[in-house]
Amino acid sequence: MSGIVITAYHRGRRRLFWSALISLAIAVVCGAYGVGQYRANQAEQRGVAESVVLRRQIVSLEEALSRVREQNALLERTAQVERETYQKLKPSVTYLQDQVAALKAEVAFYQTVGSSPAGQHGIRIGSFEAVPAGDGNSYHYRMVLAQVMSHDSVVEGSYSLVVQGLLDGAKKRLPMERIHRTKAPNLPFSFKYFESLEGELDFPSEFIPARVIVKIVPSDKKHEGFEESVEWPTEESNDVGQ
Repeated sequence: MSGIVITAYHRGRRRLFWSALISLAIAVVCGAYGVGQYRANQAEQRGVAESVVLRRQIVSLEEALSRVREQNALLERTAQVERETYQKLKPSVTYLQDQVAALKAEVAFYQTVGSSPAGQHGIRIGSFEAVPAGDGNSYHYRMVLAQVMSHDSVVEGSYSLVVQGLLDGAKKRLPMERIHRTKAPNLPFSFKYFESLEGELDFPSEFIPARVIVKIVPSDKKHEGFEESVEWPTEESNDVGQ
């Protein structure tokens, strides 16, 4: 009988052991699943939060891009208006510049008449100006010729220019046909009171002008021709014949 009791006792303990082991395994699996679910929920929440932040950034960037596009469109419209305005005003500006040049020539003429010694008459150089023109060693010149104390007839003739200066450190004389844009050796004039004569001079790149010799040749015998040498005009001084 004692042997039968011992055998029944060991079977009960085994059942309890396996039952506890299975319960423990189930608890571990459930715990692992819960942890996994918790982590998944946390990751999902972080993803949602990051998605909201990114969407807000996208909206902000789109708004900034829209403002930049509006500003660019405004600048383009402003530039277009300025170009159109300039094209409309360009003829007026050119006209006013021509009027200013004519007034300067007229002032030079009256200065010439007023500064002429008593009894002096004939052709005089009222003024000679030269300013840089464009790229290179080019100049735009303007010379005013005036008839002093004798306005009863039109005086006609021709003039020529010779510019003296330095080229590569040596003295050099450049005749009109070499430096004038037209390549002409002389050009005509015709006026009763005064005339503003203009043109373009193209010097060698290393040439430094120092003086200009103006030669006046009237076509009639009533007026005497002459040559006059003056210093090359600067910004501080453009008047000659004083």
